[in-house]
Amino acid sequence: MAPADGTSSGSGTPGPDEGAPRFTDKRRIDPETFEVRQPGASADAGKTPDEAVLDAAAQAVADADHQLAAETLEEAERLAAERLDELQRTQADYYNLDQRYSAYVKRSKAEVLAAHGQGVAALAE
Repeated sequence: MAPADGTSSGSGTPGPDEGAPRFTDKRRIDPETFEVRQPGASADAGKTPDEAVLDAAAQAVADADHQLAAETLEEAERLAAERLDELQRTQADYYNLDQRYSAYVKRSKAEVLAAHGQGVAALAE
């Protein structure tokens, strides 16, 4: 049942403004003057104060979401840069370890050949 003040409570009976069709002119060029309209000039002209407040709140939420997304992106990029630096350091450590091991193997083989030569010389005497 509709309230006595003429507003609708969702029961299907239209209120004073609910039956009237509404439209928003989104044309970029004014059909009377054939000039390009300013995007913000006519957008708020036909709105009620409540709609303007809702639009401002929606814009504030969108701006906050955009700022949060930008901060999140910056944090992710910073973290990715840190991980890349750690990965490069780890790869350099493995490379240095491999170089030391290769040098150790070469030195050991040279020492074995030298010891073998000394052993053969000792037996020949």
